Amino acid sequence: MIGARVAQNRRCLDALLADGRSPATRLHCEGGWYATLRVPRIVEEETLVLALLEEDGVFCHPGYFFDFPDEAYLVVSLLCRPEVLAQGLSRIPGPAGRKSRSALTPVHQPEEGRAADEGR
Repeated sequence: MIGARVAQNRRCLDALLADGRSPATRLHCEGGWYATLRVPRIVEEETLVLALLEEDGVFCHPGYFFDFPDEAYLVVSLLCRPEVLAQGLSRIPGPAGRKSRSALTPVHQPEEGRAADEGR
């Protein structure tokens, strides 16, 4: 039962990524109930994961939990219902980000700009 759900969600995920609406790409996997997505590095992984959780209710793990050497990766569960997976994937911001995301500070912002923002 779990194997069928994971396989269905992996197919669903691949179909969603293939249609070009998501900026994410899936890394190859040989099994398991997680998928690792490479996403545009518009912000630090932790900032993205927290914004997805707090603003959109999307639960995922940052790549650094799994010792990826660079950013940006998201690790998502393939155990949820396919429609939940599709909805969560649609909330991952593209290269321009979502304008409603006040918490997302571009990673290329100068350090002095970050310090000024943190002081507010």
